[in-house]
Order: sequence, then structure tokens, then C-alpha cells
Amino acid sequence: MLLKRLEEEQSILLKEMSQHIKYLLKQVQEVESLRGQTLERIKTSSFSDLTEDDTHGLNSVLSRRGHSLRSQHKQAVNAYSSIATMECDFLSIQEDIEEWDDNGFTSPESEEEDT
Repeated sequence: MLLKRLEEEQSILLKEMSQHIKYLLKQVQEVESLRGQTLERIKTSSFSDLTEDDTHGLNSVLSRRGHSLRSQHKQAVNAYSSIATMECDFLSIQEDIEEWDDNGFTSPESEEEDT
């Protein structure tokens, strides 16, 4: 029963990690799109009331935000990948223990306790 609950929690956690990564990627794409539109409007003088310093500052803010989001996305992918790997290893160990119990074998942990 505990293993089933653990598997349910793992499924929920993996979905949340996936959603977070997708959200960050969407934010990166939106900022890059906004930056591209802004640069295009600057070139076509759609922002005629902004000074050169203003347009440079706006471009800089969007660039930094895009860099920050890309960095967060990369960190999330790396962290979540390592967590998912650890969880898969843990579940594999749990399945081995259950298989030993089902086949009448003792687990390595219980053998250590007997000695």
C-alpha cells in the first residue's frame, strides 16, 4: 500500500516538474518574442518618443530577463532530471525487495539483521 502511494506521489511530482519546465520555457519564448518585436519597432521608429538611451535600456531589461529565465529553465531541467533518476532508482530497489518477498527470498536488509 505504501509503495502504491509512493508511486502516486511520484506521478504527481513528475507532472508538476514537467509543468514547471514547460512554464519556464513558455516564459522564455514570450520574452524573446517581445524583445524581437521591440527591436523591430525600434528599427522602424515606432517608438519615436523614446530616446536612444530609453530603447537601449528597454532592450537591456528584456535581454536580462530572457537570460535569467533561460538560466532558471536550465537549472530546473538539471535538478528535475537528477531527482527523476534518483526516484527511478529508489522504485527499482523497492520493486526488487517486493519481488524477493513474493518469491520467498529475504531482502539483503533482513539478512543483515539476522546476523
